[in-house]
Amino acid sequence: MRRSTQDQTFWQIRQMRLPSPAVGGAPKHKRIAGLLRNLRLEAKLRQVDVAERLRLPQSFVSRYESGERRLDFVEVAEICAALGVRLSDFVRHFESGR
Repeated sequence: MRRSTQDQTFWQIRQMRLPSPAVGGAPKHKRIAGLLRNLRLEAKLRQVDVAERLRLPQSFVSRYESGERRLDFVEVAEICAALGVRLSDFVRHFESGR
């Protein structure tokens, strides 16, 4: 069975090697991680305290703070709640570059 040109293009793209976004992350991801870490420290919380509030292992907090793991929007919102920070305030801090 012969593949159509569109199918061939799909498989060519799928087989491409893309750079891994995980380690280190892009500058915006680093800013998110740094801001969440600073907010945690300002709240005088340990990583384990945040992890307990999230009902996740401490390694989860360590991994996103170090940039080893990226967060999605829902996770950022849950972390903000665990830190006692309104999501809108977090976004404002993020956009201001603080």
